[in-house]
Amino acid sequence: MQTSNEFVHAPLAKLDYGFDWSLWLDTGETVATSSWAVSGLTSSDASNTGTVTAVFVEGGVVGQTYSLTNNIVTSVGRKDSRTIKLICKTR
Repeated sequence: MQTSNEFVHAPLAKLDYGFDWSLWLDTGETVATSSWAVSGLTSSDASNTGTVTAVFVEGGVVGQTYSLTNNIVTSVGRKDSRTIKLICKTR
């Protein structure tokens, strides 16, 4: 899984992208719920380990940029979101 915020994504690739929330979470706090808003790509197999969230995506059109936004709620009720940009290019 890649954990930066901007990536080149090939249109035929099926890859997982996500976030490690562990440095943001307080001691003992976990990610209780995680949802993904994925624009223009096919998404599947979202996961949440309690500190790391991820989603698999595939597809895209060369030259287009896509966003994957992860919305979370923690075990103590805090809410946040982070976005990954995928730039679709042939590799």
